[in-house]
Amino acid sequence: MDNVTPLSPPDEGLSRPDPQAGKSGMTDFDGLPVLIAVPGAAELLGISRAAAYRYAEAGELPVKRLGGRIFVVRDRLRDLLEAA
Repeated sequence: MDNVTPLSPPDEGLSRPDPQAGKSGMTDFDGLPVLIAVPGAAELLGISRAAAYRYAEAGELPVKRLGGRIFVVRDRLRDLLEAA
């Protein structure tokens, strides 16, 4: 019994929700990578993957192309959403 580790409280180690996040209804962009793959950006925006690619091609989403892949730029996306 000497080697028994006491149980930790059930919520220990779990991240706490940001109290400000619920007020704005927006995602905490600081926790996201600088470049977000288009499918990930689509999920964040609540649109389909196909629609996100259409918006990217039309210049509606702020994107960078690297190695044949298209990424949405996190900070420019945040600015776009805050201006809306």
